[in-house]
Order: sequence, then structure tokens, then C-alpha cells
Amino acid sequence: MSKGEYLWAPGEAPPLIQDHSLAKHQVLARYLRVYVDVLTANPVIDRLRLALVDGFAGGGVYRTRTGARHLGSPLQMVYAMQEAEAEAISKRTKKAFSLDVEYFFVEQKQRNLEVLEALLKTDPVAAGLWTRGRLHVMQGSFESLADGITRRIQGRGRAHRALFLLDQYGYSKVPLTTLRNILHRLPNAEILLTFATDWLIDYMSGKGGVSPERLQAMGLVDMADQFDTLISHKEHRDPRWRRLVQSVLHRNLVEQTGARYFTPFFIVSPGAHREYWFVHLSRHSRARDEMTRLHWELENRFAHYGRNGLGMLGYDPREDVLLSGQEMFNFSEASSKGLITRLAEEIPRRLPVDHGESVAFADFFDDICNETPATNEQIRNVLATLSREKEIEVLDAESGKRRAGGVRVKHSDRLRVPSQLLLITAP
Repeated sequence: MSKGEYLWAPGEAPPLIQDHSLAKHQVLARYLRVYVDVLTANPVIDRLRLALVDGFAGGGVYRTRTGARHLGSPLQMVYAMQEAEAEAISKRTKKAFSLDVEYFFVEQKQRNLEVLEALLKTDPVAAGLWTRGRLHVMQGSFESLADGITRRIQGRGRAHRALFLLDQYGYSKVPLTTLRNILHRLPNAEILLTFATDWLIDYMSGKGGVSPERLQAMGLVDMADQFDTLISHKEHRDPRWRRLVQSVLHRNLVEQTGARYFTPFFIVSPGAHREYWFVHLSRHSRARDEMTRLHWELENRFAHYGRNGLGMLGYDPREDVLLSGQEMFNFSEASSKGLITRLAEEIPRRLPVDHGESVAFADFFDDICNETPATNEQIRNVLATLSREKEIEVLDAESGKRRAGGVRVKHSDRLRVPSQLLLITAP
């Protein structure tokens, strides 16, 4: 079940929330607090203007298996911002701070919308936002309303900071052209997109009549080009298929949306009958790194079916989980150990091979971060170990002098392979 299948009706009990939705809400709330914390770290900043968009808002409230009330994504956003503002204020002793947030909650189903509006008008925090005109509930499809919302955000200040939650039902509600338009017009926007990969393979294999032409219209150009190959993998729970679809979807999302950075991880939900890719899209590596850190904090809630070093979206039969018996990467302690070992082997091979040539750490990280589940901090730690073991050299950017082995790599430091190692490995 995905969020699009949840149904609400006035006067009736809210729907039972599924594990995968709980995981998404947890990521959303925590990421929003981190987002504000990062952007307001400088105490001189006294105001942050931001837009939050929920493109598939639903009815706004659920019940858990224990019968407890659980807030949906609209109020998860509202309360996360309240907490983030309080945290930013607490760090300032002399200067005031205010968080200026405008909310856009989009919902297509009338009954869901009625429940959501009633909830927001009676909630002690949301009601005040509603009265002040900071909260907008809009009926219709996100695709039809996206242009107007984007224009409204463009009209607020110059930074145009925005986060879009697009928790769509299935895989086809939001064409990639819509995402590309958002990121082109709002370079500082970030998108959290749910993509039901199992739905896609079911529909491609004949259950929904999806054709290459339909995939082209959705923006899934590579999917269309490899249509025959993809539908030949009838057993879509086969990890080999997941490796393949991750690789193809990666190319589509990056090339067709203009999002240079992304996190291609599946939600782990034992009780769900579908696999969901919860993708974070942005044009900034810092945003990508903060999201990756959250995946590590939420151990065993997310996974991917690829390699644990660099090139995680590639496919190597020698590393096929069906053949090797290895488990999928799930951000556990065991995954972390394997990741560090693999990075120590692979990072030196990715550094410049010409004698004396070096690369700035910032540029190196930007170049490889999409290829690995590692965070910026994990990569720095590996580099420190490699420099201590004289596998690489770390140079000060200003003086060009070599820094001591084992030091923490700075953002501006340059990396290179020692000359003697280049001689040893030369053909």
C-alpha cells in the first residue's frame, strides 16, 4: 500500500498507517529540522524564508496498529518547522530569529480534502498559520498545480528555498518533465519522491499495458529504450532486477530532471507487498550528504541492492546477492564495515594518475557522492587512514605542502597518489 491508496471520510476512523509511511514521515520530519539547522548555523542570520509543498497531502491523520493517532505529512511539516524555529532561537543569545514558512498542501480527492481542512483548522499550531494566510490547501492534481505553486515561490524573495514532498501513488503521477521544470526554475529546491518500482515492473510486464510510448511520455526514456530487457525479468523480486532498475532509473532521474544529486534507496518494510524507492533529488551535494546521514541514523529502515563502495548502481555478476549469498546493503554496522573496506581499496584508483596531479577534496566528493552510500564524514575518515598509510597524499591548498599523515581532510585540501605508488602501478 502507498499513500495514494489511503482513503479518508468525514466522521470515519482514519486509515491504518503502514510501516513504509512511518519511515517516510520519520525521514521527512528529521530532515526538515536538519535542513533549517544547516541554513541557520550562522548566528548572524535572523530570518529564513522557505516553502514546503506536499503534492499528495491525503487526509492528514492516521491510526497506528495500537490505535494511537499519528499525524500525516502536512502536520509533520508544520510541527517540524515549529521545533526547528525553537532550536534556532535557542542558539541565539542576542539576535532575534524568525522562520518564514509558506505551506502548500495539494490533494485531489474531495473527501480527503475535507478531512484535511477540518484537521488543520482545529490544530492549535496549523490553525494560526491558516488564519495568517501561510497555509494553502489546494484541490487538484499536483501536475496541474505545480506551475502556479512554483510561480508563487519565485515571487517570494530571491533564494527560492523550497522542499517538495511528492509521495505519489504508484510511479506515474508526476512526469519527470514536471520535476525538471521545478528544479530549473527553483535551483535551491529539493524534492522527496516516492517511486513504486514494483508497480512499474508489474505494469510493464503486461498487467497494466504500459508501452515504450507511455514510458517516453512519463520521461522514462531509458526505460523505454530497454523495455524488452526489463520486462524479460518476470521475477521482479529477484535482486538482480532491482540492480538493473536502480541503474536505469538513476539515468532517467539525473538526466531528465536536472537533479545532479540523488539518493536511490529502497524503503525496507517487511509488512508491505510493494517495494518503494524514496528518492531525494537536489542540485547541491551538501543536501545529498545530509540526507545520506539520515539513512545511516535510521539503520535498517532503508536499503539498496547494489555495491557498498563506489559505483553502487553498477552491476557485477560476481557480487550478485543470489550468487554470493551476501545480504543487501542496509546501513547496518556490518554494512558500514564493508563500506569502509571497499572505499579504502577503490578511492586511490579514482584519484588522478598523472605524476604530480591532484584534485580538491570538495571536487572529488562532488564527483563520487552519487556513486556511494557513504557520507562526507565517512569518506574523510577513509582518506585520513589512507594518508596515514601513505596510500595517498593530502596537500594544503594554499602552500601546496604535504600535510601530516592521518590528518582530517579539509574542504579545500588537495588529494593525490604518491609518486612512488604511481611508478609501482605503472604498466
